[in-house]
Amino acid sequence: MTQNAVLEWFTSRVAIFWLLLLVVLSANLAYSFISYQKLTEFEYASINAKLISSKERRSKNGEPYFLLLFRSNALDFRAYSKINMKSNEGRYFDLIVKTDKLSFADTFKAPKLKIESMTTSSQNDLIKEAFRRFISDQHESPQIKELYLNLFLNSEVGSEVEDFINAYGLGAFFAISGLNVALLTGFIFLILSPPFRLFQDRFFPYVNRKVWIFALCFAFLLFYSYLTDFTPSFVRAVIAAIVVFYFALRADEIVNYKTLLLTTAVCVAFFPAFLFSIGFWLSFYGVFLIFLFLSNTEFKSNITVYIALSSWLFLAMMPIIHYLFSLFTLAHLLNTLFGAIFDIFYPISLVLHIVGLGWIFDPLLLKAVKSSSLLSRGEFSTPLWFFISYIALSFLAAFDKRVFFVLNVAIFSYFSAAMLFLWNQGIPG
Repeated sequence: MTQNAVLEWFTSRVAIFWLLLLVVLSANLAYSFISYQKLTEFEYASINAKLISSKERRSKNGEPYFLLLFRSNALDFRAYSKINMKSNEGRYFDLIVKTDKLSFADTFKAPKLKIESMTTSSQNDLIKEAFRRFISDQHESPQIKELYLNLFLNSEVGSEVEDFINAYGLGAFFAISGLNVALLTGFIFLILSPPFRLFQDRFFPYVNRKVWIFALCFAFLLFYSYLTDFTPSFVRAVIAAIVVFYFALRADEIVNYKTLLLTTAVCVAFFPAFLFSIGFWLSFYGVFLIFLFLSNTEFKSNITVYIALSSWLFLAMMPIIHYLFSLFTLAHLLNTLFGAIFDIFYPISLVLHIVGLGWIFDPLLLKAVKSSSLLSRGEFSTPLWFFISYIALSFLAAFDKRVFFVLNVAIFSYFSAAMLFLWNQGIPG
């Protein structure tokens, strides 16, 4: 390569983009390391942190305790408590924690720290608290409050609502991610288009209406990311939406692996802790499977694509989900139907909460939450060897359609094994 060719490569837009991402990643890692050094300078550190969740757990001898998740500027961390602090979620505390055994890598993985003292802080996030109250005040049942706060703001839920979500296999719908971005963007576009068109026709007829509306959508989505404490799966989806919009403006192909790669790189550069987030990688892999399916299939009808993609994605994610979570019920097989219901329920419930009528579905939802205790359950886990082989096979399928066929054979075989498991467990009966 000649000197001019090297210079041309380094000055190309692609090279500049990757160099900028490298600079951003380096700056974030440097900031994290400086924060880590301050935390571990002494045996104990004083931290101001927000309580994200308080979850009840049981020890080996059956005694209850509570697992707390705190978020500070330096790191997220977990701690144990004998007191239920559910009512204090969203509040800030001044804590003294033991950090002498904390490693730099731990700061990205929400380590467990021992709390020596804890007092209520005067700091408060009034904006987030106002949104929480606005949603909570529309419901009487504690379970329904938890459900909607989780649905809209990614708040943690109690054991009963958690059991409902797991038993019916609704985790993908309640995890704020790309589905929420798509539904919110469609909803905002629908709401803003009529008034924007009215002003555009009168005052600025030559402006591209869609560009400006999408810009407003992205501004709202970024604000919504802040409300959800920058949930990894949601942030990835927002960045993906911006990348897709950029490619669309350039008239480039949108549904391709380049979009996914760029989105992932931007997310990791700005949020290095995402590398250790299961939710982030589940979101990444789910989008990868969507691209894989769309690039290897052809359907003429949008409805057919929707049904086929939803059904195939559920089956294709089963080996991954059951490697992480072994719970299996017959209700999980209704995932495609639940997805169609959710696509209608989510925007309707959002509108109802905006106008103060969020309580309308409460009786029905409360019955659904209570019904989860009646479902028969089994423990079905993906072996590690199959998990690794399956992921490798899926990535190879991106390069060869014949491997995609083999992947589908593996998916069908796994699903058959799961059905046999349900039958042997007597769960269908």
